[in-house]
Amino acid sequence: MYLRYLQIVNYKNMKATRFEFGKGANTIIGENDSGKSNALTAMRRIDIERGKE
Repeated sequence: MYLRYLQIVNYKNMKATRFEFGKGANTIIGENDSGKSNALTAMRRIDIERGKE
């Protein structure tokens, strides 16, 4: 299983953002304070919640 996309709405400094991923390794790059760490935090939170099921 792999993550095809991540859509984030109203999370921390991200109003409406969509990341699309391909199979294999992917890289998120951007300016300082653009939300890269917040995107990773959102992915971790999703993974934690799925583990509780």
